[in-house]
Amino acid sequence: LESQRKNIEALTSANKLIFDNAQGIVDRQMEMFRDAMDQAVSSVKSASKAKSSKDVVNQQTKLMQLGVEKSLTSMRDITESITKANAQAFDIANKRMTENMSEFKQFVQKLKG
Repeated sequence: LESQRKNIEALTSANKLIFDNAQGIVDRQMEMFRDAMDQAVSSVKSASKAKSSKDVVNQQTKLMQLGVEKSLTSMRDITESITKANAQAFDIANKRMTENMSEFKQFVQKLKG
């Protein structure tokens, strides 16, 4: 019974870690969306103030570069976050499996002895 309780605690801990990470990713994606909307508004304002079509193209090019750089950075951050959370969840499960094997070996020794 104690072993089952520990299994459930380990599973709960791993699930909480994954859920918290997923919530963080959703928050990050919302932040990315807001940034993209702010950038779009800024782009429209800048384009309306431009003196020539060449200025508009230059401004749009700069904004596109910034947008791509921000997106790549955000994607890298999200990927690192997912990788870290998965590794932590695996470590929790692996630790518990190791404990289970140890408990099983002790049980077998008691049966033999």
